[in-house]
Amino acid sequence: MSNLEQEFHQLLGDNSSLLDFVNDTNYDGLWIRNLENNLYWSQDKFWELLGLRKPAEDFDFDPSTVMVKEDFEQIQNIIGQYLSNPKGSFNAILRYYKTDGTIVWMNCKGKAILNADGKPIRIIGAHAELGKIVENQELNFQSNKQAKIGFWQLKTDDNSLYISITTKQILEIPIQFNPTINDLKQFMNPEVIEQMLNEVIVNGKIETIQELTTFKGSQKYFRIISTNTVVENGEQKSIYGTIQDVTSEQLGQKKLKESEEKYRLLVDNLSDILVHVNPTGEITYVAGALKIELGYSVENVLHQNLLNFIHQEDIQFVLRDIQLILKGNKNPEIICFRILNTEGKYKWFRASALELYGPDGTIEKIQVLLGNADEMIRSKQELENSKRFIEEATKIGRVGAWEYDPIKGELYWSDFLREIFGVDEFYCPTLKGALGFYVPESRTTISNALNGVLEKEGSYSEELELINANGKRFWIRCSAKSIHRDGKCIRVNGMIQDIDYRKRLEIQLKEESEHRKRVAESLIIHKEKIRNDMYNDLQESVNQLLFAAKLNIENVLSDSEDLNTALNHLTSAINEIRRVAIENTSQFILENDFQDIVNEYLSRLNERENVRFYFDNQISDWNGILPMMKVHIFRFFQELVTNTLKHANATEMTMRLKQNQSEIILVAIDNGVGLSENHNDGIGLLSLKNRVYLLEGEYKYRTQKNRGLIHFIRIPILNGKFSGTRLF
Repeated sequence: MSNLEQEFHQLLGDNSSLLDFVNDTNYDGLWIRNLENNLYWSQDKFWELLGLRKPAEDFDFDPSTVMVKEDFEQIQNIIGQYLSNPKGSFNAILRYYKTDGTIVWMNCKGKAILNADGKPIRIIGAHAELGKIVENQELNFQSNKQAKIGFWQLKTDDNSLYISITTKQILEIPIQFNPTINDLKQFMNPEVIEQMLNEVIVNGKIETIQELTTFKGSQKYFRIISTNTVVENGEQKSIYGTIQDVTSEQLGQKKLKESEEKYRLLVDNLSDILVHVNPTGEITYVAGALKIELGYSVENVLHQNLLNFIHQEDIQFVLRDIQLILKGNKNPEIICFRILNTEGKYKWFRASALELYGPDGTIEKIQVLLGNADEMIRSKQELENSKRFIEEATKIGRVGAWEYDPIKGELYWSDFLREIFGVDEFYCPTLKGALGFYVPESRTTISNALNGVLEKEGSYSEELELINANGKRFWIRCSAKSIHRDGKCIRVNGMIQDIDYRKRLEIQLKEESEHRKRVAESLIIHKEKIRNDMYNDLQESVNQLLFAAKLNIENVLSDSEDLNTALNHLTSAINEIRRVAIENTSQFILENDFQDIVNEYLSRLNERENVRFYFDNQISDWNGILPMMKVHIFRFFQELVTNTLKHANATEMTMRLKQNQSEIILVAIDNGVGLSENHNDGIGLLSLKNRVYLLEGEYKYRTQKNRGLIHFIRIPILNGKFSGTRLF
């Protein structure tokens, strides 16, 4: 016999209250625990119930190894509270694991043994198996737990309260806390609790749903069922019942009610018309904008057949949709039809339908939502007209559209684009195939442009030449813009315009322009050559003859005043011919300073003419200008001076020369009579215009009668050099 067992028997013999406690217990194993060293002893029957071998000696028994975790935590809290005030005994229903994996329910009772100082030193107790009753209770417990149903009992004689673990979970009460009825009243609604207790006392039973506050302060809805059927000697002994968390259900119903109210408010204020019709077409319900849209009251249309209000031409489409719905088609198309209003006119409405089922699972009615479609139909008609106009415009403008999806690799061509490429409607365009229509030079250009917008969002516009499927070679303008998302191209939209006529005309005009330039160039070169040849002849032949005549006269005559005069004239004639010959050759202009040449030229004019000439030269550095440009500018000066002397009747003329980054500008201003509206250009102005045209420049003039003439000449320069090269 172990020490605790011997001590247990001794205690039973010495302590009559313990003997009474044991005798009152229908036990299946007495036990004792030493609180000083935590050793434990129990009778054989307890170990046999669990399928365990009885220990030979007292040992430090850990109940958590054989007890359901939840129950172990519960008994720990119960014993802890009991030992803090060890009066009477404690009682708990616990679940133990058997070695075969099943659970055995036991009623565990215990009582503390105190030392002389009143301190608990031992606990003796007993286990009593509860058997099938508790197994059934366990089933109820699990089902109640899943349904969030908890059990509670209130003894009316001492107001002691028992609540199950599920009840604690529902009310968010800590497991270790065993509240009294007053505790419940404190955190729940005290008035509601008091009212329910009074009702069950008076009526014997109640069932109610109340919004109450949990231990943690949450607001929840609970279904409470209670009865007071436990009666002893005609007096009520206790009230017991169940409590269920129905918060989700109540909130759902509340939201449903709010949703129904909002739905009703929405329907009543619809800008559309909501109609219910039965399978025969009878209107059974109507709401919304009926009065506003059609002028009818609800009474005017209720129980009427919907088809009575629909235009005759549209009835077949409505009947078709009704039949589709009745046959189980869940998504009939949205159709538009005309409905008669109270003014005898028809209005267009768009209609969407939904089947509504009855309790037997068959279609009870069809819900139809009617929306005013008058504006939509008018817009659609305008859109169709616009579409036809655009189609005609694209044909006139010979423009076709295309779209490329780089993700799918799909290319779309409009009908007119197929016409441009000479393919029929069965041709399936691809990017590779489309590029194959272009001539090699254009294929390189369009490939580079397309790759550019595929890599980075942007656009391009190129004039390209292609050969279509019929072998026709012509010019088009291809424009496109890419759309990117998250750094990746998702679409390229573009258009192609037939510009063959314009392009060929442009090429023809360019060729004619080139031809005119060649002719003008030839004339100017020829003119320069004649001028050089003429002045060379003057210098080499006529000037030599005059010089020889001078020598002969000197040999024949002497010391005569007439002789000296003749010799002076001959000398002046020789010098003048030489000067004119030198100044009018290109070589002389090229080899001398431009400022000096012009100054000398204008100085002699000022000596012998009645017109004063001024020159404002703002070009200080001629290094960046090709040498022959000086020749052309000097020829402009000569033509303008000659024209002024012959026709302007002016007293003065100013010429200004300047240069910017892109052009040389010559401005000449006189104070003469100007030009009449019907004047014809003379040889001098025509020669000037031809030279400007050849140099790819621009010539303009501005004149007013008797207020002079202003000439503007602009010659382009590229990268510091003159752009035209034929005469350079």
